[in-house]
Amino acid sequence: MSGLEANSSHCGCRVIASNQLKAAINAKGVSIETMEIVTGGGNNTIYKATDANGKHYAVKCYSHREAVENERLNREFSALAFLQAHNVTNVPCVHEKDLSEHFAIYDWIEGGRVKDVKQHHVDGLIDFLSQLKTLSLMSDAKKLESAKDACLSATDLL
Repeated sequence: MSGLEANSSHCGCRVIASNQLKAAINAKGVSIETMEIVTGGGNNTIYKATDANGKHYAVKCYSHREAVENERLNREFSALAFLQAHNVTNVPCVHEKDLSEHFAIYDWIEGGRVKDVKQHHVDGLIDFLSQLKTLSLMSDAKKLESAKDACLSATDLL
């Protein structure tokens, strides 16, 4: 959907018109030319936004439940900023967030769901988890809060 033709009911952002969302993003210093809704998300809405130079961004709109979603937005943004500061390169880089309009701007990462798991996928996951374990021991990691709906025990999943 080019130019944000969708109305705000598609976006979890605090029911604002799509042109207002684009203006709010531009006000954060990211000059967006086009945006399209990406399907298949969970409880938030993701837009693939493109600037005049062809650079892509992910604009993640959080639902309208202000207090809960701003907490979720802040925790996610802080965790990704922490990983970015520690040179973890297989997560999206953070750009900006807007708590009043409930969105965050990240680098766009091309990809899709893994349908046929290969050994290099498993190796990549193990490497990533190893990085997370190492980083969890750092003093600045202690300042990070758990994800809003974190499940930190395999027992809790059963």
